[in-house]
Amino acid sequence: MIKSALVVLLLFSHFPFQEKDLPFQEVTIVSYFSGKINTGSYENFSFWIKDGKRAYIQYTYGKASKDVLAAYLGVDSSSGGHGFKVQIPGKGVFLVIPEGYKLKVTDKTGKYLKHFTWEREEPGESAEPADSSAAACGICVRNEREAMQVIQKKFLQ
Repeated sequence: MIKSALVVLLLFSHFPFQEKDLPFQEVTIVSYFSGKINTGSYENFSFWIKDGKRAYIQYTYGKASKDVLAAYLGVDSSSGGHGFKVQIPGKGVFLVIPEGYKLKVTDKTGKYLKHFTWEREEPGESAEPADSSAAACGICVRNEREAMQVIQKKFLQ
């Protein structure tokens, strides 16, 4: 084991790896939550933008914070507001409608209806003051206004 680690170390010393050799990819994350973290009521949508394009939506829920990828189904104005549809595996199709700086999320039956608030991505904190920057997350938006601008531009057009 030590010999193979030494060989790998020697190989990499002759082929220096530098950060500038990695392809640059611009990434932005916008997160919204409902409920209280670490409880069964917690839900989170994280909207990922890569290289200026909509990439994917991560849905997290429950006390154990289970993650699944939600499918973006496109813009929809048929259910009482200009929004977009997402499909969450095992849970169904939902309409996401921006309202002010929040997201209203509902299903077609109206049985599910929750309002999600922008979530500050900092260790141990959730969406508290919207005027502070998300310094601990360099790829997250800084405030709720910027978060809604990303949602409007990348998911409603």
